[in-house]
Amino acid sequence: MRPTARPPGNHLLILVLGGISSGKSGFALRLAHAQGGRVLVIATGRASDPEMEARIAAHRRQRPAEWSLAEEALRPEQAARAHPGVEVVVIDSIDAWVANRMEAAGVEGPGERLDELEEACLRAIEEVLALVPKVICVSSEVGLGTVPLHPLGRAFADLLGRLNQDLAARSTERYLVVAGAPLPLPPPARRRRVESQDRDSGGDHVHREERDRGDGL
Repeated sequence: MRPTARPPGNHLLILVLGGISSGKSGFALRLAHAQGGRVLVIATGRASDPEMEARIAAHRRQRPAEWSLAEEALRPEQAARAHPGVEVVVIDSIDAWVANRMEAAGVEGPGERLDELEEACLRAIEEVLALVPKVICVSSEVGLGTVPLHPLGRAFADLLGRLNQDLAARSTERYLVVAGAPLPLPPPARRRRVESQDRDSGGDHVHREERDRGDGL
């Protein structure tokens, strides 16, 4: 895990978390409208079946017609680069994007490749933030349910949970939306890796993760 990085200059990163149909997307749109300026929505969902197509269409109807839209399943930084001059970007959603990246990478279960994907996703968000003054990320909170039975489900929950923590640590503002009500969240504990000696392994060094309070930036 890399050290927590501040957004460049006075750029603003906002994280909006919530369950499925919790109202998180609508709240993110209201936040974007309140920021003012030109808005770009980067939609990461894929219309893989008729029901998903209907969900995407419903989200599309919620957005003001004058806002720009980029449907980009894998590379949000490319979408931001293709729309110079926008002042607010809404990425909706991080969870769909993570699922698409896992599928493209051929991930089938937990493993070291999740670390690589986590780093790649963070780099992409940082690129967007370097291009646009205000970025709002919408993501599902999947950590409240049981551990998935399938290895791919566990890998998705692990990666998304870690990425949500990374984004929360980098965010200026963070919210959890429950039943349409947005709850402001405090700065999270910052994840950091420290090296310690494992006495039972002949002095080999292993990594363990500790948490301390961070300022969220």
